[in-house]
Amino acid sequence: MHRAINIWRDKLRLVEKERRLKVMGTGSETDLAAFCREDLKALIDAILQPGPHSAISLGHLLLAFRASLDSGLSGITEARNALSEAIDFVYLHSPEHAAALNLYRQYLAGELLVDDEPLRLINDALKRNQPQTVNSV
Repeated sequence: MHRAINIWRDKLRLVEKERRLKVMGTGSETDLAAFCREDLKALIDAILQPGPHSAISLGHLLLAFRASLDSGLSGITEARNALSEAIDFVYLHSPEHAAALNLYRQYLAGELLVDDEPLRLINDALKRNQPQTVNSV
């Protein structure tokens, strides 16, 4: 957990330094990946684990998002992509994920009715919630 926090702290320093250099016109346009997938996952895991480092980890993540957003259009795109990935990582800690995993295990064990198979349930729910298109005359 400390490793993930230190990695993010170092990346934030590099991102901030690169942003200052670009503002001064002396920096290159190199791509500094502020949101490495593995580091993002480690940070989300640290945030969602109760303890003294949760708030620090969240603070580092928020600072990374701010630095990315402040860096311009490419940083905004990077932040949007990181937010999407973060949602995927948060899902792994949710009760919905635990329930889906339990359902999947029951499916593998052959303990479900055909109508209760996970893929069928998910696809039926998605189909029910798709916007209905109206045929115009």
